[in-house]
Amino acid sequence: MAKKTVVKRKNGLKKAAPGKSTIRSTGRTSAGVNAQNNKAVSRKSAKARPPKGPVWQWSALQTATAIRSGAISSTEVVEAHIARMRDVNPKLNAVVVDLSEEALRGSKAADNARAKQRELGPLHGVPITTRKMSTMRGGPTPTV
Repeated sequence: MAKKTVVKRKNGLKKAAPGKSTIRSTGRTSAGVNAQNNKAVSRKSAKARPPKGPVWQWSALQTATAIRSGAISSTEVVEAHIARMRDVNPKLNAVVVDLSEEALRGSKAADNARAKQRELGPLHGVPITTRKMSTMRGGPTPTV
């Protein structure tokens, strides 16, 4: 006859009330506090990893998060977008005014601001395209 192993719960552990933190198998509560002595548990920040897939397919939020965390630089993102634009634009003709050089200068400025730990906007360093209908300083004025 096989002997059954009985696992007893540790004394003092009670079922958590709804909305309260619960104890995980690591012994920490979901609030990051050690259950035994209520001391804060230090967490090492993991190496920032960029999202999966080609850079030009990332959402604006994924791109901004990757730039902010240092997983990728704004310059690397802009270079990837420029390469993609040059690959597909001859067939699409979607970009009629190429501002690649200005975008690269802007990305370097964005990287310098991040390096100097300046306050960053929510989409800091994320490249965008604008419609021809928009008026840009130094660019041609659109006619409708």
